[in-house]
Amino acid sequence: MITPQYGALPATLTPDDVRSVAPAIEKYAQGPVAELWKRPGLSRRDRSLVTVAALIARGLTAEMPRHFDLALGDGVKPGEMSELITHLAFYSG
Repeated sequence: MITPQYGALPATLTPDDVRSVAPAIEKYAQGPVAELWKRPGLSRRDRSLVTVAALIARGLTAEMPRHFDLALGDGVKPGEMSELITHLAFYSG
């Protein structure tokens, strides 16, 4: 059995993990960020596509599983996710 190194992050972070070290982040996620997703200028589906693209471009892998699931729940089709990932492979490294 391989034990994680001291300070290594788990594959995914839960809201409780984040809250335990940075409670303000959870406050913003439930406040201003949540309100951002309710603005009328873009649909939730489009916001999900933009968010997933930004996470991929920035290499923020810890957030990807959660936002992939949210995007699928917001109406993004699996084939569209695949195309997004393939497209970004050529533009975001």
